[in-house]
Amino acid sequence: EDHVLLASYEGKAMRFPVDAVRVFKSRTSDGVRGMKLADKDKVVSISILHGIRATAEEREQYAKVASARRRASGQEESEGEAAIDLSDVTLSEEKIKEMSAAEEFILTVTELGYGKRTSAFEYRVTGRGGSGVTGIGISKKNGKVVSSFPVEADDQIMLMTDKGTLIRTPVQDIRICGRTSQGV
Repeated sequence: EDHVLLASYEGKAMRFPVDAVRVFKSRTSDGVRGMKLADKDKVVSISILHGIRATAEEREQYAKVASARRRASGQEESEGEAAIDLSDVTLSEEKIKEMSAAEEFILTVTELGYGKRTSAFEYRVTGRGGSGVTGIGISKKNGKVVSSFPVEADDQIMLMTDKGTLIRTPVQDIRICGRTSQGV
């Protein structure tokens, strides 16, 4: 169950099943709409995510549990948010382990050098053609999105400034935070 993840310059993201895009007979075909874009918006990234069979409720519950565990171990900051209430979580430990093994993280980078990792479970699966959900909070502080793609904890990334300064950093040093946060 692979999914397409589209990310836009204005901070929107759209996730839908790969099989929602039909196969065309020629390269001159018009194609189908993946994402409805606002004026002056454009798609900056397309990625393939490997889906897991889980309901929206299971994904939401897993995201709560995983976030609480990462906060407890110091891997995720709470940005001043209250403690996570896990009283309504009904997932079995076995299902949590299964989802943890399949969890993917999306690295989103903005033009002013801000970035963040977010669990792919936070991007709900929808039909193609919608306007998407917030993939990162856009502001004058962090700028527009330049890229968004799946990463592994042991990956490293290289970033280059407009003036040619090159920065190499391990992905694990980039904070994990919620889908609507602005990044660091």
